[in-house]
Amino acid sequence: MLFRSVPGHGQPTRLARRLLSEPRWTIVTTSTSPGVLVLLIDAMRWDYLARTTFLRACASEGVSGRLEEPFGFTPRAAYFRGLDVEPGGFTHMFEWNPSDSPFGAAVHLADLAARRPDLEPTLRAHVDAAARQRVPAFAAHYVSSAAIPFTALPYFSVAEREAPWSSHAPADSLFAQLAGASRSAGVYAWPETNGLSDRAIAAKALAGIDTSQRFAFVHLSALDAAGHGYGPGSRETQDALDDTDRLVEGLVAHCRRVWGSLRLIAFGDHGMVPVVRTVDALNPLTRSGLRFGRDVGYFVDSTGIRFWYLTSEARTVVRRLFAEADYGRLLDENDWKRFGLDRCDRRNGDDYFLAHPGVVLSPNFFGARPPRG
Repeated sequence: MLFRSVPGHGQPTRLARRLLSEPRWTIVTTSTSPGVLVLLIDAMRWDYLARTTFLRACASEGVSGRLEEPFGFTPRAAYFRGLDVEPGGFTHMFEWNPSDSPFGAAVHLADLAARRPDLEPTLRAHVDAAARQRVPAFAAHYVSSAAIPFTALPYFSVAEREAPWSSHAPADSLFAQLAGASRSAGVYAWPETNGLSDRAIAAKALAGIDTSQRFAFVHLSALDAAGHGYGPGSRETQDALDDTDRLVEGLVAHCRRVWGSLRLIAFGDHGMVPVVRTVDALNPLTRSGLRFGRDVGYFVDSTGIRFWYLTSEARTVVRRLFAEADYGRLLDENDWKRFGLDRCDRRNGDDYFLAHPGVVLSPNFFGARPPRG
């Protein structure tokens, strides 16, 4: 596993967070250097380690600990450009960007969608197909209208348009540094693996990792799906954890055979807690009298809301609506600094509301059915 937990009894530490925020890399190019396998195990809670066999054995030979994940839902630029949100300038999949939205087709379909809800899946498929033609290949793997209202879609764009491992990656990216040092890297990760099972992803990695590479990044996500669908304490989640543990064992064995020596870095991008409460936060917003796209913009995620203020009155109304909410809180100045939000692009959000752990905002712009975890 990754880092030793220095004083804090397993809690994220200031030292660990400083280590994570360093955007500089040292690339060693000697022929005897160990190969490096980086495993992102989606939703790998820190305490899941004790419920594994192979990963727990790996941790006993190295160092492990509990760290605090970057804020938001799109951490890849942070992972590979310094483990902080600042380099990428965004924290979420969608950004407020009406002038460059790939969802323009929704403008002509909003009335029909409102009159014929039964046609929504067909209409969304049309909007998504059009959007894929308007974004780079990397973003085309994941761009989706999700459950964003048709009237709101033309105000949003996807924030992460190029892969951190692409040839267009900024010079401070780990992958750009690897390329500059003539180190070949293999990547088997979302969103380019969209639609593949973890077994299929592992099979691609086993087929692709050879002596020409000394670095590989593999992203496994079945554990995340099980946790959302059944809850983190469920039998299904434990089954997914067992399967993941066996896949990791196979990947590590292969890399050791191919590379001779190996450095393994395994980490989760977030934890998970059981859902204990659902709240409809859209209702007070739609009843507030604020006009979407004229007074205010907002994006409702499952665990938070981002706001864009188009008038000063909108800020006053929104802050009054959510200041006393018992299911979450508006982030304050200290939160902005702690999470790096003060260094993000304004398209990422003017204000942020974060639900308390265990609370899910439902319905939201990703769907009406709340998860269990």
